[in-house]
Amino acid sequence: MLFLNQKSQHEIHPAAADDIAVNFIILPEFFDYVLKMIGEEKNLLRDFVIDCLTGENENAGYMLFKVAGILPISNLTENHNGRLLIDVYSYIEENYRDGELTKLARLLNYDVYWLSKEIKKRIGRSYTELVQEKRLNQAAYLLCHTGMSVMDIGLAVGYDNMSYFHRIFRKQFGMTPRKYRMNN
Repeated sequence: MLFLNQKSQHEIHPAAADDIAVNFIILPEFFDYVLKMIGEEKNLLRDFVIDCLTGENENAGYMLFKVAGILPISNLTENHNGRLLIDVYSYIEENYRDGELTKLARLLNYDVYWLSKEIKKRIGRSYTELVQEKRLNQAAYLLCHTGMSVMDIGLAVGYDNMSYFHRIFRKQFGMTPRKYRMNN
């Protein structure tokens, strides 16, 4: 189980047949209660949570726990609700450039309207927002790790309209793609 700081830059490599990935996004308000449970004594988990919330420690990137074979975790990943989310995230991961909700609904044998509502209800964001987040994160990765032009990166992640790409990239990261590359 991997816990990532919300500001961590990362890339997801293609999964193998037995790999499972579930993305839980936890709002900072959740930790008001959790910090009381963790207590006051210093430990790695408490320090990581506090560093993530305050943003004071830039090295608080992730914590990794080896949980293979732990029954409650296995049950979580195998239930139906988890399966739907895994299918949605897997589809987006593989088809973020041009994947459409209608194609995903057809693939999973669900009504497109129902699937759209279920994604929003369970994740708190729309399918379009999830795809856009994946595209922009992939663009950020390519800006930092390749010499591709900004235009080629925009096209590679699925944006034909470069003006729109620049606008939403700036909204997400607070700077233009070119400036992001220079800063990172």
